[in-house]
Amino acid sequence: MRKSKSRRNIYIIVYMFIVVLWAWSYKAKAYISNQALINLLSMSIYYLFLNKLYVNFVQMKERQENVLREYGFIPLTIFVASLVLKQNYVYITISMFVYIILLFVFGLKKFYWMDFLCWILLIVATILYSFNLRFETLIFVIVAVFLNTKKHYEYKHIRQINILSISKSNSIKLIPVVVVFLTFIAYLLELDTILINVFMHVVMVIFMLLLLINVESMEVSQKKMESFYTLTVYLERERNEFSSLLHDEIIQDIKASKTLLELNEPDIKYSMKILTDLENKIRQIMNFYSSNLFNYFSFRENFENMILSIKNLYPMKQLELNWIMPENIKNKESQKVIMQISKELINNVYKHSEGTYINFEMKQSNGNITIFCESDGASQKDYENIDKSMGGILILKLLINRNKGEMHYSYQDGILKTEINLEKESLINENPFI
Repeated sequence: MRKSKSRRNIYIIVYMFIVVLWAWSYKAKAYISNQALINLLSMSIYYLFLNKLYVNFVQMKERQENVLREYGFIPLTIFVASLVLKQNYVYITISMFVYIILLFVFGLKKFYWMDFLCWILLIVATILYSFNLRFETLIFVIVAVFLNTKKHYEYKHIRQINILSISKSNSIKLIPVVVVFLTFIAYLLELDTILINVFMHVVMVIFMLLLLINVESMEVSQKKMESFYTLTVYLERERNEFSSLLHDEIIQDIKASKTLLELNEPDIKYSMKILTDLENKIRQIMNFYSSNLFNYFSFRENFENMILSIKNLYPMKQLELNWIMPENIKNKESQKVIMQISKELINNVYKHSEGTYINFEMKQSNGNITIFCESDGASQKDYENIDKSMGGILILKLLINRNKGEMHYSYQDGILKTEINLEKESLINENPFI
């Protein structure tokens, strides 16, 4: 979410820069005289920004995570905006050529014919710009952007998008009214074409700012709803598993003990052994499902009991668990959060891994907690399915996000590594998620 927020902030900054550029060109009388081209440039800037919003909000296909894919709209949009200036600037041409070269180099990693065609179109556009053919330059840039977006993200869902926080039917009614109103005001004031467009872009900047703030608040609400839904599904599954556990591990032993006591010659000794084992088993199950820390145990002893309870739940798994725990974790809230996260993390490895070992280490620095977990037995498919998990992994993420932490995974040659970072303030001030 932080990355998404910073990306949206860049939209506003770039848009403000373009508005300032056009306002300066008006003040310095440095803009072109072709009013039709000015209007066309203005419409193209609208398209470039709305197109980028479409890409990032809809995300029709998984984005390629590199700087050019994320922020390539910046040089293109500024290049289009600069076409309003009378003079051709050499540094704009050079910067575009540098961008095109980088685009080609990064494109070699995964080659697409459509990307190559777009690359050619941008080269032609830059050459045309050097010959002061502005209309042709604009057409080539817009076509390149359109084809690139259509290739990687498509436009088939564009009819389902409503960028206003009102119903789509009302949006269709509102937009023409606003356009006619602003056009009428501009006519009455007899404003120059570029000044009209600057005014319209100022309105657009304010609109986008409000839109992004609204989207951010909606994302927070949506994440909360997803968290509650995920938690409900998870608790339902846990309830079913707990019911099966009670039947298989407890009720069966009680029936066996009862049968032994109902014999003509009751086998009290063997019955007592079954009941003693059952008592230990119930304690282990209680320790596993309980989020409480028993005050008569130290944190280290509570942690050991939690690990023992997990091991006993999976008697067929022969995993060698090596763990390192600092001695100076005193805060009870911190202990509880750490216990919850560690239990989910270790239990997920026991439940899903077919490996032979787990290396678990916790470090504390200035009150901040870092948890490392390494295990073998994972496959590439397991690693790829982590983000799709609707079970323990997702609950683990919710726990970490609830406490303002971060979790990172890495995978290589069957070894899955997890790193979790928790900040001191969130551990002390925040209540646990569960």
